Amino acid sequence: GSAFLVSALVGWSLIGLAVGFLMGEGTAWRRNPRKRRVFFWLSIAWAALFAARLIVQLPLYFAGDVTALGTTKLMMGIPLFAPLIAVTWLVVRALYPRRTE
Repeated sequence: GSAFLVSALVGWSLIGLAVGFLMGEGTAWRRNPRKRRVFFWLSIAWAALFAARLIVQLPLYFAGDVTALGTTKLMMGIPLFAPLIAVTWLVVRALYPRRTE
């Protein structure tokens, strides 16, 4: 989560880097203000997900409450991770429309 946050704050979003190289754009996305803004907010969303998991689960871990920790890990795992993956994919798909060649 920290890596997502730091990368967004310095202007080199990890999501932007990954998408840029996967789409064959490299780092050209940084010249487009819309893409920079979108990748910034996606990275912030990912950082927030990991921070929320840490904030909720760390006290349970230190308290030794295994049952509550297990329950929160299940509730904050796939049910939060999958929708954020879907949102990320939909947003990236909107930024990079299909090319008809």
